[in-house]
Amino acid sequence: FRKAKIIRIPFWLNNMGSFKFGKNLNIGKSLRVDIFKGAKLTIGEEFEINDFCHIACNKKIEIGNDVLIASKVFITDHDHLISEFREAPKRTGLDSKEVKIGNRVWIGENVSILKGVKIGSDCVVAANSVVTKSFEDGAIIGGTPAKLIRKRKFLS
Repeated sequence: FRKAKIIRIPFWLNNMGSFKFGKNLNIGKSLRVDIFKGAKLTIGEEFEINDFCHIACNKKIEIGNDVLIASKVFITDHDHLISEFREAPKRTGLDSKEVKIGNRVWIGENVSILKGVKIGSDCVVAANSVVTKSFEDGAIIGGTPAKLIRKRKFLS
């Protein structure tokens, strides 16, 4: 963690896969990161994540540069399969789809980003949103499930 800027403790890292991150990583307290066997978590430069967040990676999660994540955010690339039999959820297996978060994204407090989602660069995700589908660059999104609120207008 020599490239990191700040790592607040406690910090839980369950890494059985691959974890790569760029310079100036800034981690809030009580971050939990689970990287399962064979999975890849990549985080860009100047990444900041606040307190009480959880990243769960079973396949592949990519997070770009200059991403800001508020507290109590959950990012996952998988969920448990639903069985028609009386099977315990932990025995049904996992359904995984890659997650990608672009550059300069701001993710508000208490957001959940679920499997298969791609969030383009320069997006803003409103607090308390559940992101279940992908959004293009410059989108401001919010709600449960998250919907496009409007596109950002950039000055040249």
